[in-house]
Amino acid sequence: MENCPSDRKQVTRADDDIVQECEGIPTLIDVLPIELLEWVIHLGATDSPDGGPSLKWVCTWRQVCRKWAFAIDGCPSLWSSIDTRLKIQTWQNQLARSGASPLDITVYELPQFKYMSDRKLAEWMRPLIDHAHRWRSLSISSISLCKFLWERIAILDSSLPMLEILSLTCTRMASDFKFFNSHSIHLRKLALAAVHLPRNFEPPFELEELYLSGINEPGESGTYVPISMRRLHRFLQASPGLRSFTLNGPCTKSAEDGELPPVDLHKLQDVKIDRAFIVHLFRAEHCAQVAFNLGSLAADERPPLMAWATLVHALKRAEELEILIRDGYLRIWSKPNTVRLSISLQFARLPDYGDSIRLMYSILKDILNEAERDSSLTARIKLTLWNTEQWNRSFDIALKVLKLLQTPITEPSSGLTRRRLPHLSKLRIPKDSRPFQPFHAFERERRKRGGGSSQASRAMRAIRVSQDQMASEFEY
Repeated sequence: MENCPSDRKQVTRADDDIVQECEGIPTLIDVLPIELLEWVIHLGATDSPDGGPSLKWVCTWRQVCRKWAFAIDGCPSLWSSIDTRLKIQTWQNQLARSGASPLDITVYELPQFKYMSDRKLAEWMRPLIDHAHRWRSLSISSISLCKFLWERIAILDSSLPMLEILSLTCTRMASDFKFFNSHSIHLRKLALAAVHLPRNFEPPFELEELYLSGINEPGESGTYVPISMRRLHRFLQASPGLRSFTLNGPCTKSAEDGELPPVDLHKLQDVKIDRAFIVHLFRAEHCAQVAFNLGSLAADERPPLMAWATLVHALKRAEELEILIRDGYLRIWSKPNTVRLSISLQFARLPDYGDSIRLMYSILKDILNEAERDSSLTARIKLTLWNTEQWNRSFDIALKVLKLLQTPITEPSSGLTRRRLPHLSKLRIPKDSRPFQPFHAFERERRKRGGGSSQASRAMRAIRVSQDQMASEFEY
């Protein structure tokens, strides 16, 4: 008989034996050497690559078991992130537990600072200053505190030999702020956000990472204005070995700017620019992450050809690109692969859109000419020419782009010709903007193989008109 009581008892006893046997086998995490366990806990407690372990996570992992608590208590680096918003007894205890490990310090301007005398403030900060030789990163939300700390360090004849990362937020630098002029400071990363620079400010040298957001400086009238291109140029000149550069916020031009030569940032891998047209100030051939949101351009602001050097190098290494022209907006981006690329431009909306459209076309033409000057782009390209507003009909940008793509490129050395964008895979156009004849002519021309050119163009595989009455799609 199946499932009789005697069988069930035997199964139960067998299960109990298995459970007892398994209880005697330690789990893999328990047999890890203490050094590896510390490393695993360190990874789990760290929120960002630049910061140290979060005290919240350290205390959380400490409650897992006695072995984890023993490992955490014996690992000084897990106690090295000091946040002054916590009770002073808490971070003083961290300073003691952290041993000789490098420290990551975050100092906030607390409400009680307003009522503290300099003597009281010095007493409050004295534990931090006593360990200044161990500071690895310092984040401060008040220049007054930064200046106060630096003055006390100078008085005590301390130095900052380990300081690599400095972050300042929502602050105004005094004219006598000399933090960056010390020979004992060798920063790797500088982050400034909503900072007012003094007129005589000189940037630090040999940075690897630079983050600037909402930076202002004194203008000619004495009021603060967005950072000038000349001062930004000095930032780049001081750190030709930059690997990462981020700029958020506008830049101002002045008559003193003149012709600023581009800085060769040969190690730059990641660049992000938002609302500032400063791409002509530097040249980077090896960028793998390019994000340009260049804001709005007026009709008379056609950038020089050298402005597109960094973008062109990224275009040549991309595997798949999309180009969009829509309602005075030009955007080029790549699918994520070895290169991440994104550039967007918005054109000032004048009463007569004709000038803005011509500027948009000339910039696209400059970019494509530079990108295909020596060889054709190898990326598969999707092109969208889709203006839904009533643009100036004397200059139809869709027809101009099609004409540009039909114009072959002549090799200066051999005299041979080749087609533009030979790997164009999709074209989207507004269905009701103009008669289809020019687009069908372009489609027939793209069907041809070779046609006397030095490089055979890609044959069209299919053509499809979408159900959307606003656009038609041609797939190659």
